[in-house]
Amino acid sequence: MLDSLLAKEEWRKYQLLKRLERSPYFSLTKKEMMDQLEISNFVLKSMIDQLTLDIEKYELAQEIHVFLEDPFIQLEITGTASSETLLEKYVEESISFQLLLGAVLGTYKSLNDFSEKVLISYPIARKNYKQLNKYLASFNFKVDKKFRLIGDCEKNLRLFLTELFSRIYKADFSIFTQKDKSFVQSRQVYLLMAGMTIHQKNNLQQYLYITDLRIQQQKYVEVQGKNFLLRESIQEEAGNSFFQRVPSDFREAEVIAFLRYYYSRSEDLAIGLKLAENEQIIDWSQNLLAGLLHYFPKLTGYSEHKNVFLRRSYLLHFQLMETSQAYEELQPEMNILYFQQTYPKVLAFCKKYINDSKDTDLGLFKKKKQVLFHYLFLILDSFPKKNLLEMIYIYVDFSFGSLYNKFIVENLDFFHVAGAEVADELELSDIILTDSRDLGKKYKKDYVVWLAPPRPLDWANLGQKISNTRALKKVDSKNTGD
Repeated sequence: MLDSLLAKEEWRKYQLLKRLERSPYFSLTKKEMMDQLEISNFVLKSMIDQLTLDIEKYELAQEIHVFLEDPFIQLEITGTASSETLLEKYVEESISFQLLLGAVLGTYKSLNDFSEKVLISYPIARKNYKQLNKYLASFNFKVDKKFRLIGDCEKNLRLFLTELFSRIYKADFSIFTQKDKSFVQSRQVYLLMAGMTIHQKNNLQQYLYITDLRIQQQKYVEVQGKNFLLRESIQEEAGNSFFQRVPSDFREAEVIAFLRYYYSRSEDLAIGLKLAENEQIIDWSQNLLAGLLHYFPKLTGYSEHKNVFLRRSYLLHFQLMETSQAYEELQPEMNILYFQQTYPKVLAFCKKYINDSKDTDLGLFKKKKQVLFHYLFLILDSFPKKNLLEMIYIYVDFSFGSLYNKFIVENLDFFHVAGAEVADELELSDIILTDSRDLGKKYKKDYVVWLAPPRPLDWANLGQKISNTRALKKVDSKNTGD
């Protein structure tokens, strides 16, 4: 994970905030935290004091507040910052990251030069240098004795730096020189960015800056697969001044590497590519569809949905090809609990399918966590949910009359995503949503009682009831052999 670049003290402070953030009611006892982090009461108190100072330093005090209320550690957050925000700040200022940045930009001639100019003792610099290279080794990179970042695959290295800098710097490109900026801006002005999100635009800009930097350092990419690119697009791009600086022996490979990354940013840009002519993309996509149909036989008859799924799968696998070997480590963490409760069958399929790929496709397996979520979202977006999960039906009946009932029903749209629908008849429902406890008890159904209008807690209670009811139905179906 990205927190591997942190010193022990910063790692502990980040873990403290992260665990509070993911705890029920944003609260843990001091003993729980001490046990989890294996620290004493004295160290815990000192950590909280230091964390408070860091939060103020990074101007997050209005958004994150950690405090002791014996025997609990409490967290108050506004929803405008998170533990990931703090992690990125810590990483940016860490010695390991500064070493890496210096190696990328060519700022220092040696580790000793870094130590003297940054005013850090040589033993501390060397310790962090070893820690950094241990982290980089798993991706086949290292900072060599000449203080340069090198790797077995130049394209993989550029993707790694793009993903890392996009995470840490977002749309801030101030680490690059004015010379870099003039080349990138002149190239960027002619690029179409249809269908790109802000994140995708930032990623593209970081990729251009890193490509420009590596070209200046005379580090060129290897031969790239081009079978799904148009020949005229390659020729046109090769004539651009951005790539005219590249020696002719390497120019086409550089152009293809850029076009592949550029087209992978958006479905609108990739729509003209011949993705179905790439053997790797075909294999990944067809194997995924075959595995899905075997696991969910009810999907077999949905011909149009299968065609849409396959087309989207081509794009998804193309995009996965344009990620580094470190992609898994650099993405923000996603909590799997919601998906376990809401889409248990789909999640179970994705987990099994990806675990099975360990023996057949190690490259895909190394990105397993992110691939799992991508597959999950692709499946849910391509097929009717009624064939993928246990549907839960809600009967709405409040004492305020039919217009109020209609108002509530219209606001239940969010729960459609979670596989819950409104039932017209009480007998067909799993849950009664009401303001009368007696009504729920009389008809011997699961029920949720709401205030009028509902509070955030009421919505959360309904969501939890849907998850619990689905889990019970799953157990019942197993016991009956369905």
